[in-house]
Amino acid sequence: MAGMRWQDLVTSEEEGDRYGVKELKAELGQGRLCWFGHARRSGKDNTTKVVENMEVSRPVERPEKT
Repeated sequence: MAGMRWQDLVTSEEEGDRYGVKELKAELGQGRLCWFGHARRSGKDNTTKVVENMEVSRPVERPEKT
């Protein structure tokens, strides 16, 4: 990429810094934080708020042998 060869052993982070490209992980994390803030500000009757406050119960007993 951009005149580099694989033998030059340049990491993806160095390439991103050189060309001003954000790391994909950071970009996805930023989007996730935006969605989280949006969901937190939603009304009480919104589906995301209902699911967030939902209690999940699981049986304590052993599963049946099949």
